[in-house]
Formats: sequence, C-alpha cells, structure tokens
Amino acid sequence: MAQAVADLAGIADPTPISDGISAAISLAKGDYLGAGLSLVSMVPYLGDAVGKSIKAARNAKQVGKLVERIREVSTRLQHLSGGARRTALPEVAAKVGEALGTEGRQVKRGYTPKPGERATTREEWYKENSRNRAEQTVSQADQMLEPINPQKATHGHGHADHGYQTTEVQQGHRIRTKITPSGRMGKRLSQVSHFHSPEAEAEALSRASRKLEAELRSGQIANFDITGEPKRHEVLVKTNREDGFGYAVIKQRDVLGNILRDSLGLPLTTTETNPLKQAKVIFEYIPSKDIWHPVTYYPER
Repeated sequence: MAQAVADLAGIADPTPISDGISAAISLAKGDYLGAGLSLVSMVPYLGDAVGKSIKAARNAKQVGKLVERIREVSTRLQHLSGGARRTALPEVAAKVGEALGTEGRQVKRGYTPKPGERATTREEWYKENSRNRAEQTVSQADQMLEPINPQKATHGHGHADHGYQTTEVQQGHRIRTKITPSGRMGKRLSQVSHFHSPEAEAEALSRASRKLEAELRSGQIANFDITGEPKRHEVLVKTNREDGFGYAVIKQRDVLGNILRDSLGLPLTTTETNPLKQAKVIFEYIPSKDIWHPVTYYPER
C-alpha cells in the first residue's frame, strides 16, 4: 500500500489521517457530502471500505469509478431517515477506522486520537517512506560475483562491511584485529569508514551506478581484462549532504602523534567528527548476467 501512495502522491494526500478524521467529523455532523469528499481524498488508504485499492485501479477510468462509488454511498446516506442514519454511523465510522488501521501505525478501529496524539505527520511519513526504500535498496547491494582468480572475493561485501547498520565498535574491532563486521579477515588498516544512514548509502550507490552506466555507454570500459578475468572498475562520487556519506573510524593518538593502546597493546579507536563527502564504489562485471555489481563501497575523503 505504501508504494501505491508514493506513486499517487501528486493525486492524493500521502498521509490521509487528517482526511479520515475530517470524514468522521462530517459524519457526526450529518454532513454526508463533506464526508464523501474527505473519503475521496484518502482513496489510497481505504482498502476494504471501498472494496478496491488505488493500486489495482490502473487507469483514470477505474479511479473515476471508485470516486463515483463513494459519491453514491454519500447520496444514499443523505436519504436515510434520522434513525437509520444514526444506526449507520457507527458501522461507517468503523469502516473508516479499519481502513486507516491497515497501514500499521494508523488510527485503530473505533478509536479517536486525542489532541497531539496523531500517528504520523506528512513530513514523518515521507521520511519513513524514504528510509524504507533506501533500506530495501542497500539490503540487495551485496550479490554473488564470478571471478576466475580464486584469491578474489566471490560475494560483494560493501553493505556488510561498510553499511549504515555497522557500528563504531565493529569498525574499531576491524582496525585492531583485521576482522570485518561481516566476519571476513581483511587487511590491516589504520582507518575504516561506514555510512551513517541508509539514505546516504543508497545515494552513493545510485550516483555511482549512473556514472558507471554513462562510462559504459561511451565504450571506455571493457568487460574483461587481457587474462579473461571479469574486469573491476572504480567510481568516485560526491554528495551535497551537510553530514556527508558517513564517518571514518581511526586510531587514537596523543598530542605527539603516538598511537594510544589498551592493556593488551591493541590500538584505541575513535570516530572522526568531519563527515566524508566522497564515496568509492568498486564494481565487477558478472559474465553470466551481463551486468556489473558492487564488490565493495565506502565513504572516503
């Protein structure tokens, strides 16, 4: 349902809780036309209340039929006697509440939110929807690779080792032990980095993919090297985000530049405060699919 709302954001209010409340108020006042208009504006969330979602309404004609059906319901309500209307109100209100409840954090059936208790605002909805889409994108970034050289990685690990879900503790552990957040044995590094949010991570992948596609169209990149090994290609991208793509975890040093160590002699680590506004994405060609996938990617200076 969230996807349908996103697709129709320019047609209907993407957070129609206010419309649902408006409809309920109109019903309570006996303003059935006003209630019908409020219901029309919240079509994407009605679900069973109108019997068919907007996602299934693939064209304007079908949407028009849904709107007409709501108008018919409003007209019929207007012609009911006072007693019949009072009898119908709880059922109609329950349908509205049920429809609003289908989106997870919407108003529960039969419950009217108290002042200041609304489930979500328009801005919150957009932010949550954007984050959900970003999380889905980056969760699919690490795919199987097809190298000939047995020393090369057989699976992408950019998200697993540098994704937004990795922590400062995990990155610090990598500096001290060479063990990455995904459990691989990596190289000894003096600093590592990770993305601070799924949105930043998804942006880096999106920018890099577009840049790679442009370079592929220009014929600048071969799919294989001279030995027949699937080619790798680095892409650098930048962001306009004030907080950059992410942050680096580095070894702590004293005022003289000496590395600080714990009782076991392992280096202490900390996160730099300066955001990293550039990201590197290393792609590799996948022969069986004739596409390129990221091997790894991470924020950098």
